[in-house]
Amino acid sequence: MFLKKLWNRQSLRIKITFVFTTFMLLLTTLMISFLFFVNKQQSELTIKNQLQEKVVQAFHSLKYEKQQLLFDKNMLKTNDGIYISIYNNEQLLYGKVPDPDFANIPLSQDYVSKITLNSNSYYFYDLSYDLDTLPDLIIRGIVSLSELENGYASYLKLAILLFPLLLIFSIALGFALTTAMLSPINKIIATVNNIQLQGNLSKRIHLPEKKDEIHILANTFDQLLDTIESKVKQDQQFSRDVAHELRTPISVLYLQIEELLNDSSLSKDALHKLTLMEQKTRQLTNLISQLLLLSKLEQGQAKFQFDLIEIDTLCLATVEQLQELANTKQITIHFNSEQHYQIPADETFLIQVFYNLIDNAITYGKENGNIWISLKEEDSFILCKIQDDGIGIEKEHLPHLFQRLYQVDSSRHSTNCGLGLAFVKWIIDAHHASITIDSEYQHGTCVTVKFLKKLNF
Repeated sequence: MFLKKLWNRQSLRIKITFVFTTFMLLLTTLMISFLFFVNKQQSELTIKNQLQEKVVQAFHSLKYEKQQLLFDKNMLKTNDGIYISIYNNEQLLYGKVPDPDFANIPLSQDYVSKITLNSNSYYFYDLSYDLDTLPDLIIRGIVSLSELENGYASYLKLAILLFPLLLIFSIALGFALTTAMLSPINKIIATVNNIQLQGNLSKRIHLPEKKDEIHILANTFDQLLDTIESKVKQDQQFSRDVAHELRTPISVLYLQIEELLNDSSLSKDALHKLTLMEQKTRQLTNLISQLLLLSKLEQGQAKFQFDLIEIDTLCLATVEQLQELANTKQITIHFNSEQHYQIPADETFLIQVFYNLIDNAITYGKENGNIWISLKEEDSFILCKIQDDGIGIEKEHLPHLFQRLYQVDSSRHSTNCGLGLAFVKWIIDAHHASITIDSEYQHGTCVTVKFLKKLNF
């Protein structure tokens, strides 16, 4: 179970490298073992043949003249490692043996045998020499296998010594091949990450045309991005066109309503209705303005001017701007900053972030409630927390809060149009910052914005 979990946690590159290395080691081991076995069999067969030839040569060198057996002195030479000895009735007549214990080895007939004496291995071959006067004459050839076995031992030692090098070479080769094979996948991952980070749907993988599955996948993914980008642009164009078409008539309507509100002859009922119309018209005007600005942000038309901003001063200025709204609900705003903090930011857009977040905290805060705003440093970040004890948000709505025009429900009685948090999210992303919202229904909401202290452009 542990090994399975460990295996599942590894990357595809490591898995393929491991499989490749294991396969290479097994294949190499099998090849070396096979070559070793074949070489051993061939070497032993060669030694047997040489032993038999040597014995046959000794056989032909024997001469029997004048009732006397004559021996060739060259028979005693052991340059090739073969010892020749001649026996009659189990008695050594001539020659020498590599080990005295061979005297206890019975003579055999016409086949090569193997024996181990005193930790040394030998082949020996006995050939009978038929003479009427010497019927029991045997020629024995002996060859030591020590040199051959020492060669085998050296071969094995060399293989053991080379095994770590083979292992390193297999891992390096497997890793290099895997890296080359997976590089298109890495490019796909990098492209997707860039799209997620920058929100730029114009990014493409652009792998060369090949017939393998990975390149086909990459090209299919590029085609999918083309389709998505086209649809998104159509939606953005539609939002911009609608906002432009509505902006002028809504502005005219708003001015006319304001003019009517200045009429002192209006009845209370008419004044009340016109006031409601004025509020709704202002809400529509804000919606149109935010739609146009959000469209510019999404299309990269809005330009950010980054300067070092004192974030605590900016936050306090926003609090003062919204203090009157907080007073209408008897909400107390508590501000705490450990020190003055400077971050690289666009002041105009950052004001919009704080305005929207604090305005939401006031809007959805409870009567006689509290809002806590804090700034503190954490590693390479500046953390800004805006917390309220208001009505909170149900868990199922939290993942959708940054979607355009998304509103939790109609019972919250807010004049917000549902674009504020989407607008905030775009600005936060443009500052390479992050925003999270934690909330518990009927127990309040906490918004955390994490700003980088330094930006690398």
